[in-house]
Amino acid sequence: MENNDVLTDSVKKLYKSVSEGLGTMMVPKSLRPVIDSEAKLISNAEEVDIGWLLTEENQTGISIEETMELCKRAGSRLLYQEVKKQKNIEDVIAGAANILEETPTVSKDPVDPDWMTRFFNSVQDVGNLEMQKLWSKLLAGEVRRPSSYSLRTLDILSKLSSEEAKLFAEICKYIVEYSGTAALLNDEDINKNYNLNYEKILRLDECGLIDSSGIISVTLKVAPGIPFEAIYGNYLIHGESSKDQNINLPIYKLTMPGRELYNIVSYDLDVNYLHEVEKKICNQNYEISFSEHFIISKNNDGTFTYVTQGRSLSEHNTNQENSIASQE
Repeated sequence: MENNDVLTDSVKKLYKSVSEGLGTMMVPKSLRPVIDSEAKLISNAEEVDIGWLLTEENQTGISIEETMELCKRAGSRLLYQEVKKQKNIEDVIAGAANILEETPTVSKDPVDPDWMTRFFNSVQDVGNLEMQKLWSKLLAGEVRRPSSYSLRTLDILSKLSSEEAKLFAEICKYIVEYSGTAALLNDEDINKNYNLNYEKILRLDECGLIDSSGIISVTLKVAPGIPFEAIYGNYLIHGESSKDQNINLPIYKLTMPGRELYNIVSYDLDVNYLHEVEKKICNQNYEISFSEHFIISKNNDGTFTYVTQGRSLSEHNTNQENSIASQE
């Protein structure tokens, strides 16, 4: 990416947004060694502007010699801090650029410069590599489609520790989207089997990522020929019934920032968990059956391209379907 002529449109948009947010043009990767050379100057600083402190009237009670040494150390400290901040920013930008290289087209809508300023104010102190990956994904997502991530999400992520981020990723393994609501099922028996104790949920509530109140539920409406839909990772689940009925599920709902971060956190699905949720619904609603489909892609209009996964579940039996058909 050293030559602007070979940059993809998405990466060019990233650099343009960065320049507007930082007030300067993005330093090309070929000039990255400059940052490292600046760091070496820290221990070699010989002169600093100590101004009025060098006068006899500074009234600090410190000698000129001591003042000079203090100023040198202060200058070295400030330079060191700023170099670290700059490196953190550039590492995150580089990560976002790598992601966007795989995205040939992005929205033409500009990224809000104020959002970019808040973003870099937040990310400049992030040195943890795993946290930087999250910030890179978030930046790439915002460039890809502006207004995807709120200022509140930036604020919450900036306060999130790496341990809390890992805990959130653990919870995300068990998030199901019901009628557009992303949530963890509030079922003590199932959650216990997957080490999802209430203390973990409560901690994420304190982080502003999930609502642990336990009084929220989601209602799934189902009728003959009109299944309800749920999404678990790359699985599209259809729940069908021979009669009209409403299925009420108690949940721990992700907050808006939690939902936004859920879209960029990396986690491995556990299909056994999904099957337990299905069985739970079947036990409470005898005439509900499920079919699972693997999502190939999520389209911009909210629809999916998927294939049938070849599995149907009901209260009384499990039928294995042999055919796999491509559907939209």
